[in-house]
Amino acid sequence: MLKRTFKAPAKINLCLHVLGRRENGYHEVAMAMQQVDLCDDIHIQLGGAPGIRVVCMGVELLPGEENITARAARLFLEQTTIDIGIDIEIKKNIPVAAGLGGGSSDAATVLLGLNEMLGRKLDGEQLSVLGGDLGADVPFFIFQQPAWATGIGTMLESLPVLPEVAYLLINP
Repeated sequence: MLKRTFKAPAKINLCLHVLGRRENGYHEVAMAMQQVDLCDDIHIQLGGAPGIRVVCMGVELLPGEENITARAARLFLEQTTIDIGIDIEIKKNIPVAAGLGGGSSDAATVLLGLNEMLGRKLDGEQLSVLGGDLGADVPFFIFQQPAWATGIGTMLESLPVLPEVAYLLINP
């Protein structure tokens, strides 16, 4: 069995302009996004019993609900037609529902991690499309650099390297 650990970084919006609301409920936005050092730890193990299992200490999923990381793994396996057991353990350091993109980052990290562990079956564009099916922030975490995001947040342009600064994040 193959096991690896990956870091799933949080993000902050350096600026956010909400330009309107679409009929599908998403907002039209223009924003600058930056990853920060605060990270969840994602442990992925391949080759166990068939199926996808997710454990996230400290976060209880409702019965019948599927974690976004499990959905990411399922989409990856469907896209690559690989049949393998996957165990995912998430150690949450990013506060839940704090606007820091923790769940989206975890999902992107699962996509990137599986792609690396299974021999880079998909390119960045394919991974971004899968990410967009999971949520508007997921493609940003696949992009892995500061970005100007438009549309619902999935249309990304590189920003120049930003200066090193310290941020104080407060979650009341």
